[in-house]
Amino acid sequence: MKQNPWRQRLLLLSAILIVFGFLTMPLGLLGLIFGLYCLWYGLQLKPESTSRPERARPRQTMSRPQSMSSTGVRPPLPEDRIAEYRSRIRELESLEHQADRRLAGMTEYLNQLFADSQITKDRYLGIVRKAEDITDVNLKKARTALAMFADGPVTPQRLEILDGYVQSSREMLAKIDGVVTELMRAEQSDQLRNTQHIEEAMNELKETARYYAQS
Repeated sequence: MKQNPWRQRLLLLSAILIVFGFLTMPLGLLGLIFGLYCLWYGLQLKPESTSRPERARPRQTMSRPQSMSSTGVRPPLPEDRIAEYRSRIRELESLEHQADRRLAGMTEYLNQLFADSQITKDRYLGIVRKAEDITDVNLKKARTALAMFADGPVTPQRLEILDGYVQSSREMLAKIDGVVTELMRAEQSDQLRNTQHIEEAMNELKETARYYAQS
């Protein structure tokens, strides 16, 4: 009796499925148990509240007035207090400007008088230049002092400090003018070869500049 090929194939497929079912049955049972546990655990959890969390209120801090130490800016100085120092600073600026102009004029003048003596010209200009530098240093020191105590009380001691710078610059300018005078007198009298008075004026200027440079 001839066997039906389709029947054999169906029987073989049925046998394979039966064997596969037995093999995978433990996995299926485990999956079913795990699914039931997750369902039970999910039902036990309480739903989360939908209310929004309250925002933290910003802390209120008391504002402090800004001082010089926190901002680095000094408060403006009252006008009456500024006036006590301003006149000294203005005079120092004027003296420094005058000394600078004297030096420029002296440079040109000495080039004409001592065209044939470079050594003499350079020596005289060196002395005058040091004196002019003193007036510039005095102005810078006075401005530094003003920045250090301008917002404090005006005291005789502080005014004396500024007055000392003013006096130094005045003497420098006076000695420079003395040198200019002696040079012009020597030129007018045609006595440039006799430089005794010029040398005396230069020595006075040199010693005065040295004194204030060391003080």
